[in-house]
Amino acid sequence: MKQQNEKQERELRTVRPRVDVYEDDTQVTITADMPGITQESAGIDFNRGLLTISGTYAQPPTEGYDLLWAEFEPVRYQREFQLSDHMDVDKARAVVKQGVLSITLPKHEAAKMRKIEITTG
Repeated sequence: MKQQNEKQERELRTVRPRVDVYEDDTQVTITADMPGITQESAGIDFNRGLLTISGTYAQPPTEGYDLLWAEFEPVRYQREFQLSDHMDVDKARAVVKQGVLSITLPKHEAAKMRKIEITTG
């Protein structure tokens, strides 16, 4: 009975990671706080303009002793972003470092800001 209760309590719950989104003339960068994720446990999907970031974290199992108290909770991270057609998703880059996922999405050349010269005439 104890193991069944522990298993139910330790099932994955979905968490919406906190993000910062930055933009400049050439790209958009999304950084997501996803503690515990690794390159292997993170995922990024793009389908019909929808960018989905996901990942899982579960504390490694303890071997050789009984777990007496557990506050670490296995989680599944997921967040979605609707992207404009201005993003060149084929050239996107992603890096995960210390539980922070950073995604850089370059803008298409046609979407980059340009100065238009004004003349007198």
